[in-house]
Amino acid sequence: MTIQTTLGKQGGIIRIILVCLFLQFTAQGYTQETNYEIKDHLSQKNNIKLQIGYGVIPNGVIEVKEGIYDLYTKPHSIYSVDLIYQVNLNPSWSVNTGIGFMIIKSNFFEKIPINDLIGTGISRQEDSPPIIYYKGAYPRFSLPILLQKRSKIINRSFFEFNGGFNINYNGFSKDERIIMNVADSNNQSINIFNANYKSNNNHKPWFGLLLGCGKGFFLRDLNVVTVSLSAEVNTTKFLSADYEIIIPNKPISTGRYSVKGPLLQLSLGYVFRGTHKNND
Repeated sequence: MTIQTTLGKQGGIIRIILVCLFLQFTAQGYTQETNYEIKDHLSQKNNIKLQIGYGVIPNGVIEVKEGIYDLYTKPHSIYSVDLIYQVNLNPSWSVNTGIGFMIIKSNFFEKIPINDLIGTGISRQEDSPPIIYYKGAYPRFSLPILLQKRSKIINRSFFEFNGGFNINYNGFSKDERIIMNVADSNNQSINIFNANYKSNNNHKPWFGLLLGCGKGFFLRDLNVVTVSLSAEVNTTKFLSADYEIIIPNKPISTGRYSVKGPLLQLSLGYVFRGTHKNND
């Protein structure tokens, strides 16, 4: 089985690129502070960063155990908010930690062929939506620990490179039983799908390897706007469901749906560095 994945959301990415270009030209117009003064400012302060992001988990893993039907998935959307504390070791290096909150929107579906429904009393059309379709939203908390390297400051902007790991936890979620029924031609309910959905990783934390890069733009008050791209790699199946598909007059199909990595994310951040005042 092939699971197709697409990142989509090209319009949002284009808007972020345009913001980057605007910030680049704006930063070049501020010449009151020299690169040396900015560098000195960086070395004297630790900082707080607020960051929002959008991303995807490309793959939902489907393991078929028996039967003729299996599930399919689309890319899983991610929305995140992070509060990060940056400890500046020197103008080029910092250690970053904090807390992150993420919503993961999961999905799976199966469109049973119309010919397989003949004689079951279930009426469907070719253009009908999938007879089995599920969407859910699940929270995840994370504690990042990152080492960050900043490049030389040129025209009030710089590149940054991050490496480290996340400690993740979603143990606040409860297991749920998913039941899907359809009505036959006599308006009688027929059970066609059942699943035991686990969204808490058995209340255990797990680790993910983090890598990322981005660009920062100094504003007039020396606060910084950042645009970054990051990836988290892990092998933990932190969302999972054992399922069965029950179509009348057909063998019961069973399998397992799960979600792990990789996780790809585009983020926009604002670093509060305080106002730099000149002593005249």
